[in-house]
Amino acid sequence: MKKIHDKGYEVLYFLDERDEFAAGIMMQYDEKPFQSVNKSDLDLDTEEEKKAKEEKTEENKDMLTAMKEALGDKVKEVRISSRLSEDPVCIVSDEGVSLEMEKFLANDPMNRGVKATKILEINPDHPIFTTLQKMYEKDPESIKDYTDVLYNQALLIQGLSIEDPASYAKKIADLMVKAAEL
Repeated sequence: MKKIHDKGYEVLYFLDERDEFAAGIMMQYDEKPFQSVNKSDLDLDTEEEKKAKEEKTEENKDMLTAMKEALGDKVKEVRISSRLSEDPVCIVSDEGVSLEMEKFLANDPMNRGVKATKILEINPDHPIFTTLQKMYEKDPESIKDYTDVLYNQALLIQGLSIEDPASYAKKIADLMVKAAEL
């Protein structure tokens, strides 16, 4: 949200689970279309910003591929984010079911496992990105645990549940022990 505010966009907050239905029906207000900040195709970058993002992506292509492979089918893609300014990661949804809709349907007893197609975005300007680059260069296998922790953090930030909280807590503890040994 900070980056969107910094670019001067007005934000309409929908706080109720059902608000997404209303926005979908209305589609626009005062000839301005509604656009979810949680969708993958949020295009707010200048040409200069797009070029910088492409360069960062190309420089880190192998690491991003390794991160995607570590997550398997949990995400469609792992990519460099241009929407983050302070947070290290976020989850956005691709076309189709939104993250909010996934949360709404999770409470429906008739839900048949409808899930949003998730994309993990990582902030290249956050210190964790530099740490990931160093870890990947030093020990490419270690990226798996860090990726899993970041993915679960992004889910929690988004208000989604994680599959295995005990495993998540253990990985954090293990990584803290390793960090203390360095």
